[in-house]
Amino acid sequence: MYRAIDGMAMDGLLDGLTDDVEVTFGNCPSMKGKAAVEDGVGAFWKSIRGLTHHFVNVVESGACSALEATVDYVRADGRLVTIPCVTMLMREGELVRSLRIYIDIGPVYEPIDTIVAPERLPQAVA
Repeated sequence: MYRAIDGMAMDGLLDGLTDDVEVTFGNCPSMKGKAAVEDGVGAFWKSIRGLTHHFVNVVESGACSALEATVDYVRADGRLVTIPCVTMLMREGELVRSLRIYIDIGPVYEPIDTIVAPERLPQAVA
């Protein structure tokens, strides 16, 4: 599923979800059902150029997984921001029925000078 997410391949993402999936991303309202996920995740993907997950820890117990990762986001302006993230994933058989993503997505949208010290900015931006 994360290969589809990192490739921003909506069909691949939706194929891995139950019809009644519930997805919560950060402090946004939960998305319930595949259509809501397609709309919400699709809108998010349109606001960035790309993303890549790097898993740090994966803990599994039955149908539940806790995933710790850093996520590289390529912002709309082309700059890279890396954000820590933890996801709780619940499965129903081979499909995901609940995905709760704990992340502060703010740095993806903040002006670059608030997330990088001005002395570290390239001359063209500073």
